Order: sequence, then structure tokens, then C-alpha cells
Amino acid sequence: MPFQRISDMMRRFGGRGFSSLSETNPSHAAFVRKLQREMKRHETLSVPLKQLELTVFDFETTGFWPDKGDVILSIGAIKVRNGECTDDTFYSTVLYEEPLAPEIAELTGLTHEELLDSPAIKDVLASFLSFVGTDVLVAHHAGHEKRFMEAAFLDTWGMGFKRRIVDTMWLARLAYQSAELTTLDECCQAAGIEIEHRHHALEDAKVTATLWCNSVSSFERGSVRTLQDVYEQLGMF
Repeated sequence: MPFQRISDMMRRFGGRGFSSLSETNPSHAAFVRKLQREMKRHETLSVPLKQLELTVFDFETTGFWPDKGDVILSIGAIKVRNGECTDDTFYSTVLYEEPLAPEIAELTGLTHEELLDSPAIKDVLASFLSFVGTDVLVAHHAGHEKRFMEAAFLDTWGMGFKRRIVDTMWLARLAYQSAELTTLDECCQAAGIEIEHRHHALEDAKVTATLWCNSVSSFERGSVRTLQDVYEQLGMF
């Protein structure tokens, strides 16, 4: 099954399930606009880090450049609550009809047959956004996820992607006092986190969530308590 978890698509909107109304139908742009408007009303910079409601996520893609035709192959995500990883996860592969490049197939473990049997990107994105709700989005090397999210939003709904994605790379650099930390592997090594499975969207999301939690725990005796503090401290590097 390409979906590991199918969220209740309307849990944020009265629990009514799917509707023909464009405002509550995830396949319609109005649904996405409503989510983005709702997110704008949530102030996150001053919330204590351990109190932030987070969705940590990861994409596997055909390459690095959506403007050159690369696309999302899979999305994995996990929720963090009260500074701890939960069992609430999301995973789906995405329909891709072309044969995978051998190096991408080897790296990700995804197969042509699996991707052919997957939902279209608009359906996966809609399910993912419903899973996320108004959570703060977190990713490692968040610029990668943001580029692909922007391209997918534009291609699918003709609109921009207007949500902040917090990058655990910067959080780890601050937590472990090293401006050289870059890759997820390097950051996890600094945090003492063992990585067992890489380049699977859900497994990478879980590792990234653990990195977030460990980094936040390291701030407990210091002056870094909120995202605002994080951004102010990062200005010192």
C-alpha cells in the first residue's frame, strides 16, 4: 500500500469528511488556501521550543532541481509533541511513470512498479497537508524540501507555498556549537544519534525528528528557549 497512513482529511474542519465544497475538498485549491490562512494566524516565534507542535518531514526526489524537471517520489513525516517524537506518522510514494535512474533506484530502494501503483502528487500533497494541519514544518536541508514544495504547489494549484520550514541543520549547528555541521549524517554524529536507514523518506524524517528533540534538549540550561532565540543566536555565526 503506498499510503501508510490516511489521515482524517477533515479533522481540522469539523470532522465532516470529504465534501463537494471547494473549501473542504483537498483536491481543490480553496482547501489549501484555507490551510495557509489558518497557519498565518498561528504565532510560533515566541512559543517555547518544547511546546511547538511540529511535523518533521522528508522528500525523496528524482534529483535536486525541480526547475529542471526533477519531482517528488515519496513523502515521509512524523509529528513531535512536547519535545518528543510520537508514533503519528505519514508515508506515501508518488505516481511516477518514467523508469527511475539506476542511481536513484539504488539510493532510495524505490521501484518502478511501486511508483506506478502510487497516487498522483495532488492527492499525496493534499493528504500530507491535512496530516500537517497548522503544525510548524521542520526538515533537514529545508531548502531542498521548500524548492520542491514551491514547484508542486505551483504545478498543482497555481499558487505559492507560503509556510516557514525550520531547518534542523541550523538548530544542530547552534546546539553543538559547530558552524561546519551540514549533512544529516554529520549532525546526527554530533548529537550521538545512530542512523540505521537512510534515503527512505519516513526513516529520514524520524531521524530528523530525533535530531530536533536532542538539539532542543541541549538548550534547556541556556538562553535559547524559542525559535526567536534560535534565529537571534544564529546571527552570531
